Amino acid sequence: MKFDGAETRRRCKRLARVTCILMALVCFWHAPLVYADYQRDTVSVRAGYLFFNADGSFARWKEGDVPVYVDLDTVGINDDDRNLFAVVTWNLGDRWALRLDAFGFHNSGGRVANVDFEYGDTAVSVDAKVNAKLDLNIYLLNLGYRFIDRDRWEFGAGAGVHYISVDYGFRASVEVQGAPVGGPLVEERSDERFPVPNIYSWGSYRFTDQLGFALDGGWLSANYGDYDGQIYFVRAALEYDFSNHFGVGAGYWHTDFDVDRDAGTKRESYNVKLPGPQFYLKARF
Repeated sequence: MKFDGAETRRRCKRLARVTCILMALVCFWHAPLVYADYQRDTVSVRAGYLFFNADGSFARWKEGDVPVYVDLDTVGINDDDRNLFAVVTWNLGDRWALRLDAFGFHNSGGRVANVDFEYGDTAVSVDAKVNAKLDLNIYLLNLGYRFIDRDRWEFGAGAGVHYISVDYGFRASVEVQGAPVGGPLVEERSDERFPVPNIYSWGSYRFTDQLGFALDGGWLSANYGDYDGQIYFVRAALEYDFSNHFGVGAGYWHTDFDVDRDAGTKRESYNVKLPGPQFYLKARF
């Protein structure tokens, strides 16, 4: 089945609007529920899907040259993707919390080049067949502290480390009737992994014992070895708890990845923006 990114975005936006409206209406509904007073969980897990609409570009050039950026569409990478994500929070008492996040973007594609472009020493001409992929993984481990802790709302901040994995590559070939002739003209790949520190903050407000709003964001340094840059993310969601242990959430997520590499006589640049809705299940114990 072919994945229609535009149609999926429309459906996700409609679903997000309907979900938010329904959740908001719950604020005014006070029918009795089999639900104990809200209590802080020891461990909570949120897992679901991110529907990113990516906007990215990459460049590789020699020192002294002018960089020429290659975007995702040029190499045939679909900018729409569904990605699993997970967040695990362990509350160490009333104030301290240990949190692990894992998310990313994974997609590939191909096309017949409709423009000439360069990537480092590689020149690709019009009508060459291009296949490409982009795998971006980010893992965060943070220790945070609640500076404000009330019955209905809280605010906290923390610091930690994150691990980044970037795997970007493409290959170009000349094809006749769908079959490559003479092997690939070029094959380029960048596969980088590095750990760096980060800071983040979060806040939440519970309208009722069942319905709450959560907002959090983080800034991630990407200064490591030859690398220089930053990553930040912001996400907001409405959550509805069906019981003391299970619930659902829906909201929006934006991630901005901007990293450069200075490897002596060679320069590289990675710029990826990942906005999109999120839907997930929630469990707490």
